[in-house]
Formats: sequence, C-alpha cells, structure tokens
Amino acid sequence: MLKLNINCNYLYSNTELQDLRSMANECVVKGWYVTQSRNILNAISGYLRDYADNCENTKVSSRMANETKILATVIDPKRSFTLFPNPNNGNMTMIYDLGKDTKANMNLYDVTGKLINTYDLQNTNGAIEINEAQLHNGIYFYCILVNGIMINTNKLIIIK
Repeated sequence: MLKLNINCNYLYSNTELQDLRSMANECVVKGWYVTQSRNILNAISGYLRDYADNCENTKVSSRMANETKILATVIDPKRSFTLFPNPNNGNMTMIYDLGKDTKANMNLYDVTGKLINTYDLQNTNGAIEINEAQLHNGIYFYCILVNGIMINTNKLIIIK
C-alpha cells in the first residue's frame, strides 16, 4: 500500500501481483494484511472484487472464533440512548430504552479517563435527571454498559 500511496502510477511486478492475489484469497480472520491486499488489488484493477470468505477451519482455530455470535447478542437495534441538552451547564437528562435488557449503567469520564460518576439505568426504559453542576467547563465522555459490555460511548460538553 505504501508503494501505491507514494506513487499512484507504480507498476507492480508479476511476482508482487501474484503475492497480493495469494494474500487476498486467504481467510480474512488471519489478519489485516488480507484486507490490505484486497484493497490494493481493488485499487489497481479499478473494480471491486467480492471475496468468498469460506474459512470455517481457520476461524474455528482462531481466537476470533466466536466473535460473530457475541456481537449478535450484544447489538440490539431497539436500544436507544439520548443525553440532552448537549452542550449543557451540568444539568442533563438521559432518556433510554434498553430493549430486552433490564439493567445498564452510564459511566461519566473526564478527558483523562478518570471515572467521575456511575448512574444505574433500571427497567427497560426511562429517564434520569443528572446533576453534575460541580464539573468544570470542558469535554467529558459517557459510556453505556449493558450487562457489563460497552455498547455506546459519546462526548459530552459542559459550558457554564
């Protein structure tokens, strides 16, 4: 990719093209180089190729073997979290819908990553009033954890 970025007219040798094709046809679970090889081949050929990733044997032996199953249970499209107003003066409201889950937490952090406060989000949906008027002007981050798994992180700005 570096050769292509430095010189967009770079002509790959037959050996380099063969190596790129070989790496691009490997299972994507093996690493970033597979994706990079595919991107380079797509860039120099001028069209998008569809690679069939039939790599169950590689995936089973990989540490990423169960990643798809975990993500499928973690991501629930019916969940929603709205913190408003943003920016605010330290007083804000979190409206939430946990979907099928009944318990979650909202952690509030400063820019250094220091935990400032934790709020419990109980029931499947609701709203909580948050008063952090003691905080100074600045940028903060809030993180939503459902069943101990982080599912949302966003920025919060306090201006007084």
